[in-house]
Amino acid sequence: MKRIVVIILCCLGMYACSEKKPGFYTGDDGVIFYLSNTENYDADPYPDASAKGSVSALKTTDTLYFRVDILGNLSTEIRKFALKQTTEFTEVDVSDYYVGKEVPVAGVNYIAFDDSEMEKYYEVAPDSSYVVFPVIMKYDPAKAGKKTDFLLIFELLPTEELPIMDPRFYRAMLYFTQEN
Repeated sequence: MKRIVVIILCCLGMYACSEKKPGFYTGDDGVIFYLSNTENYDADPYPDASAKGSVSALKTTDTLYFRVDILGNLSTEIRKFALKQTTEFTEVDVSDYYVGKEVPVAGVNYIAFDDSEMEKYYEVAPDSSYVVFPVIMKYDPAKAGKKTDFLLIFELLPTEELPIMDPRFYRAMLYFTQEN
């Protein structure tokens, strides 16, 4: 009888000690923006970054970082996600945040999401549950001499490897200013 109890306890101990990694769960694979404020469905820059970017003739580039969470099963392969700029807004979007702000031009006011320089930032390392990637703003000499406020809205694109997990958390906003 003791032998059976010992065997049962050993089996239970082995089951309890199976490896579980925090931050992971099983289920459908997908991708969403990290949200520090769940009341707002558009993600803002990652909390470790400043809230607003700024470029000028003296500081020709600025970088803000965003976090994308990878949900679902662990993968031993590198996976990629994709981004695109959007100018499509809902009625909820029409607010003071958008008044007086220009839509930045890819390649002129920021490094385009499909630029080959940026591709490496959209790769998810094996066994990773998130990625922090940069959005690099650029100084536009054509707008020199005047202050310009920009609002860049971009969204995750579904890929074969990483579909959009929750349609509420697929967009992000970035505010930046170009000074004289």
